[in-house]
Amino acid sequence: FLKIPVLTAAMGVLVFAYFIELLQYLEFVKWIGLEENQMANVVLGNYFEWADMLAYTLGILFVLGVEKLNSRY
Repeated sequence: FLKIPVLTAAMGVLVFAYFIELLQYLEFVKWIGLEENQMANVVLGNYFEWADMLAYTLGILFVLGVEKLNSRY
């Protein structure tokens, strides 16, 4: 899809995921007055969770590990 290094793509995805979690932590949807907007709640989410941060990190590490193994063959 994109001709960029795997590490660059993975870090971009991870930073994006962290950014969305930061917006959830800051209650951005409420801050901009869209807490009643279902679409905003679906796209940006409602609740910050440290477990999500861990899951994103572990997911990216898994993808990088699979890519490293795949590049050997």
